[in-house]
Amino acid sequence: MPYAGNTDTKATTLGSFPAECVMPDSLVVSDGHRSCPKAVGDLYRHKPYSVKGSGLPAHDVLPGVHRVASLPKRWMLGTHQGHVQPALAQAYLDEFVFRFNRRSSKYRGMLFYRVMQASLGVSATSYKDFVVGSAPKSTRPTGLSGPKASPKTLAIPVADRPWREKVIQKSQ
Repeated sequence: MPYAGNTDTKATTLGSFPAECVMPDSLVVSDGHRSCPKAVGDLYRHKPYSVKGSGLPAHDVLPGVHRVASLPKRWMLGTHQGHVQPALAQAYLDEFVFRFNRRSSKYRGMLFYRVMQASLGVSATSYKDFVVGSAPKSTRPTGLSGPKASPKTLAIPVADRPWREKVIQKSQ
């Protein structure tokens, strides 16, 4: 279960996850990867389920793991069209977890209350903090010059808006 940019499945890499996220003496269920027993060590109880050895599809053997992996993946592909900047991934996942944990709430009006409560517990975020890589441009982008008001009619070509000439020529 590599995370936070780690791409290997060594026991040392895998072991840092339970150390940060799982309480000692908890039951850790894994897919039977050979690094998992070393990763969980003596601090956790380990129950491996070999997906390959069972002959069943992965979602039948480990349905919770399949759900946890597939729901955010579908949400990311649908809502964010598969493009999430790595620097903002944790914020997106936090928002997903918030909504997922409250999906079957009996008191829907409490959701707004919880969002307001959560927003009061954090410091204000500036635009520069929110937008990754927001820095002033070294050169000003080329664009319109003069007032931004539209002309009274499109029949008169405007010198600094050459695309309007093409529109007029096509319509005649």
